[in-house]
Amino acid sequence: MRDTQPPQGSNTPLVVLLLLIATAGGFYFYKPFETSRPGGEPTSRVSTLGPEEVPARMWQDPFTAVDKHPTTDSAISKAILSALSGNNKNSNKDNNKFRDLAKQIIKFGIEEEIIVMPIMVYGGPYAESVETRRRRRYAALSALAVSDYMPLDSQHLGYFQIPWASKLEFRHSQESPKGNSDKLSCPIQLTEMTSGGEKTLKVPYEWLEWNEIKYEPSSSQPPVLVLWLNDYLFADCPLARLAQLFQEIEDKVGEVQPEEANAPSLRFKVMGPAGSTTLRRMVEEAYQLKKDKEKISFFQKWEVEIYSATATASAKLLRAGLEENSLEISNKNSRENLAKEAEDNSEPCGGGGFKSLNKIREALKGIGISFYRTIPSDRQLARVVCKELALRGVNINDPQHVIALVSEWDTHYGRALPETFADLFITETKRKNSINEASSRCQGGICRYSYLRGLDGELPPNGKQELRSQEQENGKQWGEMGDAKSIERSVGVNQFDYLRRFSRRLERELDYQIEGQRELKAIGVLGSDVYDKFLVLQALRDRFPTVLFFSHDLDARYAHPAESKWARNLIVASGFGLQLQPELQKEIPPFRDNYQTSLFFAVQLALCRSQENKGKCILQKIFPLIDQEECCDLQPLLNYLFLKPQLFEIGRFEPVALPVKANKEEQCYFNPNCSPLHPKTEYWPYWQVKKNVDTIAAAVAAMVILILLYLLLVSLLYRAFTKFWVAIVIGLIVVMFPIVIIGVLVAYEGMEGEPFALTSGVSVWPTETLRLLAIILIGILTYRAHHLLRKSDRDLTQRYHLHGEGEMSATQVQELWTHYLAQHTGWRLFGYAFLSLMLLLLGVFVWIFFNLNDVFKFLYARYIYRGEIAYEAGRIILISAFIAFTFLLFYIMGITSLCRKFITELSEKPVDWPQQTLKEFSERRGISTWNDLNDWLTIQLIAERTRSVEGLSSYPFFILFLLAISHSTFFDRWLWMPGLIIFLLVIIAAPVIGTVLLRNAAKKARQNILDRMNQRLSQAMRDKAQARVEQIQLMIEEMRSNREGAFRSLAQQLKIILLPFGGVGGAALLEYILKIYS
Repeated sequence: MRDTQPPQGSNTPLVVLLLLIATAGGFYFYKPFETSRPGGEPTSRVSTLGPEEVPARMWQDPFTAVDKHPTTDSAISKAILSALSGNNKNSNKDNNKFRDLAKQIIKFGIEEEIIVMPIMVYGGPYAESVETRRRRRYAALSALAVSDYMPLDSQHLGYFQIPWASKLEFRHSQESPKGNSDKLSCPIQLTEMTSGGEKTLKVPYEWLEWNEIKYEPSSSQPPVLVLWLNDYLFADCPLARLAQLFQEIEDKVGEVQPEEANAPSLRFKVMGPAGSTTLRRMVEEAYQLKKDKEKISFFQKWEVEIYSATATASAKLLRAGLEENSLEISNKNSRENLAKEAEDNSEPCGGGGFKSLNKIREALKGIGISFYRTIPSDRQLARVVCKELALRGVNINDPQHVIALVSEWDTHYGRALPETFADLFITETKRKNSINEASSRCQGGICRYSYLRGLDGELPPNGKQELRSQEQENGKQWGEMGDAKSIERSVGVNQFDYLRRFSRRLERELDYQIEGQRELKAIGVLGSDVYDKFLVLQALRDRFPTVLFFSHDLDARYAHPAESKWARNLIVASGFGLQLQPELQKEIPPFRDNYQTSLFFAVQLALCRSQENKGKCILQKIFPLIDQEECCDLQPLLNYLFLKPQLFEIGRFEPVALPVKANKEEQCYFNPNCSPLHPKTEYWPYWQVKKNVDTIAAAVAAMVILILLYLLLVSLLYRAFTKFWVAIVIGLIVVMFPIVIIGVLVAYEGMEGEPFALTSGVSVWPTETLRLLAIILIGILTYRAHHLLRKSDRDLTQRYHLHGEGEMSATQVQELWTHYLAQHTGWRLFGYAFLSLMLLLLGVFVWIFFNLNDVFKFLYARYIYRGEIAYEAGRIILISAFIAFTFLLFYIMGITSLCRKFITELSEKPVDWPQQTLKEFSERRGISTWNDLNDWLTIQLIAERTRSVEGLSSYPFFILFLLAISHSTFFDRWLWMPGLIIFLLVIIAAPVIGTVLLRNAAKKARQNILDRMNQRLSQAMRDKAQARVEQIQLMIEEMRSNREGAFRSLAQQLKIILLPFGGVGGAALLEYILKIYS
């Protein structure tokens, strides 16, 4: 008798492999860094040798560092001094700080000019504003560092204060000219400005000097004075206030300067404004100054350059309403004019014109300011998004494909941004034909929604104590605010309840809007606060799982693991990435957001534009035309060569750059050797194959030769048909390898298709490769199942002599066996599987015909695929895998069903075995009565037959395991929806139920046979044939203890079926690994 124990440890290799993968994952993936630095004792004040006395690391927020510095001019000291001496001492203190700065300017500017670099940043007290200032300072100082500047004092800041007029005082310091109906009334000349006021302007500053260690002393460059300006205090009249600040500095320098000394030359290079609202005011002011030609202008006396690195509003919006022929976005006729302009452009989302920007630059140039925009505008970002939506299945010309835009409404930027996106989507596509819809919020299939900034209710630190006491007061009535059940109550400072109701309203309204032919295709989450975006994504992502989400302005926080659930695979259009190309980025690590990168570039650009720095900065070496004003203006070079909007998809660990195909007018026409400003989009199928095509071709050829040699060796050594399936496996893999490579290259569609990335989590190609491998494996397993059954048929026929003719009754074993073989050999079983598959496909067709296929559309959601070729290839592969898998499933179920039928027929009545079989086994077991062996042989045949069939039941699970891995979020944002889970449960249940039914049939057959054997035992006991009694008892005991094939326990049978999952422990471990890697 064969060993009846099942093989132990059959799942050990897979479990060990999973353990190794989990261990590797623990080392490979991120762990939080830990510092061992001990905390220092707090100090009230630190003495310094220079006027820069505020302790501050170079990455700290300059405003917070200055505000927290314990100086004698604190609020208490100011009150005491004001009471004792009428504020004179405090004024003298402020004046002394300003005089110290003026003395430093004179000291540094004795023999050379000084670059004064005011950097305008948001001055708000909120945590996000503090973080923004921290980032801006890091980027600006990093740019100075790579430009070979070093800080004069790397651990301290200086600051000065000057009187600053309020908005009302400043605007009404001079009377508006008669007949001037301009709503903006700013000073036109320095004599009209208020020299004092109730408020003060506190300006942190720091000095940087040329690093002479790397260069000869004769090549020294002018020192840089960085001024940190609060953008809010310049927002009403930015040009006039900048001029006032420059004049104050110049006057103070003249006041302390010795009479015999030459006045230092100051060159002002402004990095700003911080946002589009101030830039709009600046443009308005420039047009106002331009109208008053007789009084031009206070900037003529200085050499002023403004580099706009963070304000991204469209130039058309900045000019709206300032000229008679300006294109007002909100005006219907103007929108039609824009649409008319777009018709002449062959690009699907319009081209990149810069007429409006040129007019703004002309207006500023007319008052003595050189203006440069060093970041792509929002309209350029909208154009890139428009093209990306087209690549991902959104018909940009069809208003039936609805696009929802969600943004903040309490800022000029938050109102202008969705207007810019909507304007481009409508006027530069054929959606303009639908702008006369009744709803003002939904026009041309573009629906707009808004929220109020600060959804999480976070307040500045000064308000937290008051907030806490108020929440405690509310908590007495409503329960604790931090309790999970009350966190979204309609009370308190956070707006989570508004957000929840907003998401429900959006779902209801869009369901109403898009009923019929319309369909929501994309949602744009726009705004200035990244944490608000995260909350909006949390509210909407689960409600619209099959909709494409996009946003703007890349931030490293998008890729944080805590935000992965809702930010993963978000499409982000951005003016810059997190770094420039290596020659420009140098040793500086990637930044936290795109505005840091933009400012980093702008500062380098400003320094390269100085006459003394020609040929010394890296920008000039990479872009030779960048400082040749006599050849080309800088702005066109920026527009056509460098400022290309970038596109990213948020991956598993980091944002992944997507290739963007430039328009014709955006190519490098000026310089044939121009280098890209951004890092290359290094995707293997496009640039590495192109670069290393010879090496790859040689490697593929060598692989094919080696495999052919291996196949030849196999055929020579074994020459056996039983080993042919090994050659089949290798041959199919060899065939699949070039197919996948060619398919990926074709589907890349010239930089506009799906990229290939194995572990980034943004590519469908690993999934499609695994699905294609599953199709090939299905063919191999089907052949193997057929081959093993044929081999088992031959072995059993030979062992039990079931092929011959003999004296038989009506229910003979040979007759049943011959009929059974006729049913599952040849093409009959394949025909049964094919017929079952056709019936299933007919049901699926009916399902789709009645529009009930929504349960399955997430399997190949259109937005996941980039490009039509990738989508169609993915759909074909998925449908092919589904058909092939279903065929294999029906084939295995057919084998199990026929075996169950054979067992039932074999055990219903007593059967006689061939005389040769009875003789052989009776001699082997020493049994004199041959007829007693009939039922024992029946049990043996059932055990051996079901052992072969039982092993085949695990084949569908091998494929299911592979398909489940291919659908993992490790590769892309594949969705596990309830419909898919139900489908998988049905698939799992089918072979399990088949196995259970087979086992029940075997158990019933054994019970019937045992009943007959017990009757024989009783008869032998009545006949007092002791030897026969012992033989029958031994056979009964063997039949009862048989644990082979279908006679195994249910747990052992299920363990064999679920072998691909490594048993229960392996499945649990697999789930743990998927959580780690996702």
